[in-house]
Amino acid sequence: MANKHNKRHPVCPDHGPGLLIERYDAYACIECDRWLESECDDQACAFCAMRPAKPSDISKVPPP
Repeated sequence: MANKHNKRHPVCPDHGPGLLIERYDAYACIECDRWLESECDDQACAFCAMRPAKPSDISKVPPP
């Protein structure tokens, strides 16, 4: 469950507030099929390392 104290909540300009995909600790717009946040620069980041190019590709990524 998302941390209710988390101030970060990216918004899609076309569809409003993004959906938090907890597996990747990133917000996405499902309607646009795009991430609303960039991957971080940390090569060892467990969240970004396996994040697919598009949210719709999540089902193609094996679970950790």
